[in-house]
Amino acid sequence: MTEKTQILNDKNPGVFKHAIRKAALSYAERRALPIDDSYSTAIIFRNLADNFHPESFSNVLSHDGWKRRTTKQHPNKELKAQNVLEMQSSNSSDALLMSVFCHPSIGKWKGVKEIHRHPTGMMC
Repeated sequence: MTEKTQILNDKNPGVFKHAIRKAALSYAERRALPIDDSYSTAIIFRNLADNFHPESFSNVLSHDGWKRRTTKQHPNKELKAQNVLEMQSSNSSDALLMSVFCHPSIGKWKGVKEIHRHPTGMMC
């Protein structure tokens, strides 16, 4: 079993959070992104856009409803006091999902087309 498979199969959510943190730290270091890595389970990206795929983030900013979702404060009291947004955290499932589902080309991705294809051949 590979390390990735072990992480995904582990029943302890802390293992997965630490794996995400490690990947986020590596990503930030390779790109020299400003971060706060003082938290044990997450990286805080200083720039909100750095926690998104660039094309997805541009698309998010062009839709008022999507953009509004990015303004939610982090629920942690300490981070909230620092005006950190929930989607600045490497553990933000919202940022991850928006990076995927708000990508401007998602409708062209073969796997997405296959999942959403209606038996009549129409997209749902």
